[in-house]
Amino acid sequence: MKQFSDLSEFLDQAWSLLTRGVVDAKFASRNPTFSTISEEGFPTMRTVVLRRADRMSNCLEIHTDLKTNKVFSLKKSNFAGLHFWIPKAKFQIRASVIVDILTGSEVEAVWSTIPMQSRVSYGSVPRPGVEIKGPFDYKKIDHLLYTEEISESASIVSKIPEVRECMMKIQKLCIKGRGLIANGRDMGTEVFPEADLKLYVNANLDVRAKRRYDELKSKGEDVYLEDIYKSLKKRDESDTNRLISPLRVPDNAEIIDTSYLKPDAIVDKILNLYTITKN
Repeated sequence: MKQFSDLSEFLDQAWSLLTRGVVDAKFASRNPTFSTISEEGFPTMRTVVLRRADRMSNCLEIHTDLKTNKVFSLKKSNFAGLHFWIPKAKFQIRASVIVDILTGSEVEAVWSTIPMQSRVSYGSVPRPGVEIKGPFDYKKIDHLLYTEEISESASIVSKIPEVRECMMKIQKLCIKGRGLIANGRDMGTEVFPEADLKLYVNANLDVRAKRRYDELKSKGEDVYLEDIYKSLKKRDESDTNRLISPLRVPDNAEIIDTSYLKPDAIVDKILNLYTITKN
């Protein structure tokens, strides 16, 4: 264990380790223990993620859902503690802190830098800390999963063999007799090739781009039709040419071009095909 000659040398090392935790998700200082005082007067601890360490302002930053118990506690008393332990350096940091809760316009710039896939960690119902009956008895703000950024990321991740293998095992567990409807670019070719009815539903690229544009605009997304067109074209090319589970028409699939069909007409066509298959 390193010996320090004075406090200044210790602080230099401490801030260096804290800063590394911000940029390196696998470094020990990334996940400190954060302690507040509960309404009953007991210390309450939980693991948090260190998002910023600024020595100039003597500030450490974490993010949280405003409905969490720690926020309720901090509104009563903004005194808290942070504990860091870095095993490889044999270095311990205990910080007594005064907490400022920032929200709304104060954090808009910071929130805009948070990846979409990370934002779904905030906004669960019921709020964090509330007892639930089962492990899945809660809801997330999952509308963020349907943004253009997530759509593009999905195409990248889907090329990873280990991801495909794991996902396929989970998807196949969904089969419980008849009645499953599965939607995806390789459902009929790789995941459920034995399906009773396989549909290859498509539309020309211009129509698909306009539909996606209208969908995202209706949700308040700031998007451009040209960007969506390019994104869809890029994803089609990527999915068609990938080595693992490439996009192709499944064997014995019914091809439905929806370019100039209204929703009701599409539904009628699918129900008719299902009736024929069932009989």
